[in-house]
Amino acid sequence: MEQYPDIIVLTVTHQGTQNPITGAWSQGTTATYTFSCRLTSNNYGRQVKGADGVLRDYAYMCYMPKTTTVIPQNSTFSATALNNGNITGTVKHSHNGLLNSRLWL
Repeated sequence: MEQYPDIIVLTVTHQGTQNPITGAWSQGTTATYTFSCRLTSNNYGRQVKGADGVLRDYAYMCYMPKTTTVIPQNSTFSATALNNGNITGTVKHSHNGLLNSRLWL
């Protein structure tokens, strides 16, 4: 049995910034990351507290090998899950732990 049988593709968009001296705006950037993962559905109606302290409902928990990539809230994802088919949506919360990384989707 494979530990991470599913695939998730995350699209992270960084907002453009304004130079405080000249007032000129720089264009934002978009990065795409692909990870092996394991998706489990939230069958119990649990919620996760976002970075702003607000409780949010989530549909899936995504476990991945440990990564140093910071995935901000509201990043978009597309996942191909062995048991759940194709899933799309936004990231509700992320955490890079000691042994693995987790996303609440």
